[in-house]
Amino acid sequence: MMRIVFAALFLATLPAFAQVRADLSTHYTTDTIFDNMDTGADFDGYFDALNTYNLIANGLGFTADGLPANRIVPSLGAMGFYQLGDYSRANAIKFFTGDSASIPIHMPTDEIGFLGASADGNSTLRVTVHYADNSTEVFENGFRAPDWFNAASGVPSPVTGRDRVQWSAAQNRWNLHSANACRLFESTILPTGGQTITHIVVEGTNLSNPGRTAASLFAVTARVGATSFQIDLSSLANTDAVFDGTGPSSDAGGFFDQFNTFNYTAPTASFASVGVPNDRLLTSTNTGLGRHLLADYRSQNAIAMLFNAVTVDVPPGRYKRVGVVISSANGGSELAVERHYDSGDPGSETTPVPDWFNASAPVPTILGGMDRAQKNLIETAWRFEFRRAARLFEYVGAVDPARSLASIGMVYTNGPGEPFVFSINLQPAADVNNNGCVDDADLAQVLEDFGSTNPASDIDGNGIVDDADLAIALESFGLGCH
Repeated sequence: MMRIVFAALFLATLPAFAQVRADLSTHYTTDTIFDNMDTGADFDGYFDALNTYNLIANGLGFTADGLPANRIVPSLGAMGFYQLGDYSRANAIKFFTGDSASIPIHMPTDEIGFLGASADGNSTLRVTVHYADNSTEVFENGFRAPDWFNAASGVPSPVTGRDRVQWSAAQNRWNLHSANACRLFESTILPTGGQTITHIVVEGTNLSNPGRTAASLFAVTARVGATSFQIDLSSLANTDAVFDGTGPSSDAGGFFDQFNTFNYTAPTASFASVGVPNDRLLTSTNTGLGRHLLADYRSQNAIAMLFNAVTVDVPPGRYKRVGVVISSANGGSELAVERHYDSGDPGSETTPVPDWFNASAPVPTILGGMDRAQKNLIETAWRFEFRRAARLFEYVGAVDPARSLASIGMVYTNGPGEPFVFSINLQPAADVNNNGCVDDADLAQVLEDFGSTNPASDIDGNGIVDDADLAIALESFGLGCH
């Protein structure tokens, strides 16, 4: 199942799911996460004391224990993970008694998960599911949000033991309080299966202290089916690893701190930097895999895989190759690329993920000779370094064409570097002529080779081109075509 993420939190290991992110930012009403930035407006949330992610508190000699810097938290159940909103702006939907929020979904959904908590009391909020046929389904206690210090609530807590910050008017500063006490909670509902959901409505009901208790919803994740061929990683992208000359105060805000640039003339340089292409298309090192489309350079565009595990659902069908665009920071690393089939044992192959400056890597370079952008705490302008040196690599591996592929998994297996994934492509097994698309030419070739042993048309690999191969070609028709 693919997971749709509507806003949300990553820890060391994630359950196996892909997620497609729908933007909840327009629904956020309060900034409930202190991040030590722009404190004049940063803390306009109800809690008036709130969770922090790890930072050194001003004037204190210890590091606050708070929310993860990459904003991702794994589900304790079957929901995959939740990704929090931007810490530096509104990042939660606040509910007092009578408040409500409508969240669009627009697809069949097997399960919906909520991540949140309440302040000054416990809450259970009504969730109404609206279906495409205009019917509704009501879950009276659909979103359970105990008080954020309630360790005995019985509601699962994916986030525990966090600090909070509190503004002191007398001292005119933020102070840390309640060390290792704050929590966020997870609750789920099971809508009627198979029906298309248009939206859900969350209502501020059953707040224990009306007028004072407030519930905050940080994230919603829904389990749904996969629909795209080029695997959509936009919801999983958790770092902006590509500098594009826009928003230099926050761009390149991912782990690299600096990374590949596309062709861009640096304001302080006399040369145009060389980097990833403006159209975001990279031609695969393997003909049958076509071209990879990189994510939007202006936003999160890579999956940071350090201590991470991610599984991406694929359109049901038979494939023969998988290609993954990768690179590693601060040294080389390794990833296991898993093939999960609809039956039988999964297959797995471990690939090196070379350091992005490794010119002699054992993995093919899909794009090399790039610059990187860098800015440090002393300098205020971006500068370019390692001219014509940075690289992206492509892992290409075989997929069993005799079985239907359900998903591709990626698991961090070794360092010391920190691996990143930028794109995943699959080649259909019935793409006989290796153009990345199952079309008329492939059907014609299978018919022409019918009864022969031509390995190109022997799609299921049983040694002869027969009815089964023709059936696979017909079933896969149009797969990979854009």
